[in-house]
This record gives sequence, C-alpha cells and structure tokens, in this order.
Amino acid sequence: MALAAPAPLPAAGAAPRSRVVITEELGDVLETPVGPGEAMLVRAVAGAGKSTMLELRARRNPIQKFLYLAYNDSVAKEMSQRFGDLPNVTVLTLHALAYAHTPPQLTAEIADTITTAAAELARFTRTSPADWPRDRQDAVLRTLRRFIASADAALSADHAAEEMEPLRVVQGASALWRAIAAGNHPLDHDCYMKMFQLDSLLATFEVRADNWVGSGSHICSHCTPANCL
Repeated sequence: MALAAPAPLPAAGAAPRSRVVITEELGDVLETPVGPGEAMLVRAVAGAGKSTMLELRARRNPIQKFLYLAYNDSVAKEMSQRFGDLPNVTVLTLHALAYAHTPPQLTAEIADTITTAAAELARFTRTSPADWPRDRQDAVLRTLRRFIASADAALSADHAAEEMEPLRVVQGASALWRAIAAGNHPLDHDCYMKMFQLDSLLATFEVRADNWVGSGSHICSHCTPANCL
C-alpha cells in the first residue's frame, strides 16, 4: 500500500492542511465494510500510511466510537496528539486501557508477580496449612498463570493437567484467583489484564484499531475480547 503525503487530515468541515492522495489500496481499506465480529487486517511496511488510513476512516464515521491500541507509551502519546481533534477516537495502550477499567481498590498494591503461602491457601480454601506443601503451592501458581495466559473464561482442570493431584491444585488456584479478584490478595499486571478480558469491556467500542510495531493494523467492528484479542 503506497500513500503520498501521509499527513493527518483536519476535522470535518475544515480546510485540508495538506493533500492526501487516496490510492486504490487505501480506497479499498476505507470503503470495505467490517461487520459485527469481523476483522480486517491491513499489512504494510512502516510509513506506508496505515495510521493515516485509520484517521481517515474515523473522520468518515464520526458517530462510531474508535479505539486505537498502541504497542507502547511513546506511540500512544504520538497518536493521541494526532487524533486529538477527534472525540470519537480513544488512544491507549492495552495495559493502560485495562488498568483504567480496574477498580482502584484492586490496583492499590500491584506485585511484580503473584505469590502465595500455605497459610494463605489454607485460609482461602478453609483447609489446613499442612495441605499446601511447597511443591503444591508452586503447582497452584503455575496453574493460575496458565489460566491467566489463556483465553478461557473459567479456571478448570485443563489448566492443571500437567500437575500431580490436579483437582486439589485447581481448588487452590481457584480460591487464590477469587481472593485476588475480591481485593484480598495483591495482583500483578497480568491479573488485571485477565480481569479486563473477562469483563468484555472492549465491547463498549464499536471499532478497534491495533497498530503493532508498524507491521500491521487490525480494524475490528463491535469487538469483544473473544474475537479480537
């Protein structure tokens, strides 16, 4: 996809600051409809005009809510300035979006990683600390991390399939996750990302655009974590 003078366009009704040449490829991207639950991938080299295309699409659809997900803070800051006059566009990193939607009482203490202890697991499961030796504690943490890294909506024995006594391990992992979600145990960054996924909050945006390291952009209509993350 090639684009001449890929400068941002002014707001609707204002005089253009520079001429944007819409090529055949760019025209296809702008005019192709993306229905509910569908996704369109635009793949091009850095500087080819992907962000300009996203801006044009947002300007042509002012009543739609757009979410632009940037891969780091620097890109998010740049795109926030670029889309600053478009009230229908929100620019954030995925971590910032998830953090903003996490209750403050849960983010008051964020750990580098999730930890646990026999006494905690005993309290969360109403069992004895003797039921949670070090190797079982480690199995609980591994199981919980597999669940958090998955697209699954619920923790199950599948996440403990590699562990000894998977049912007991799932009991501990499920209890630990409930404690984290209730604010009774410190969470880490992966935890609030998982909570965001489970809450399906991306559905509040009608169109989502992802721009990852200049290699490709996704435009998704009526996105949910299940079909777009």
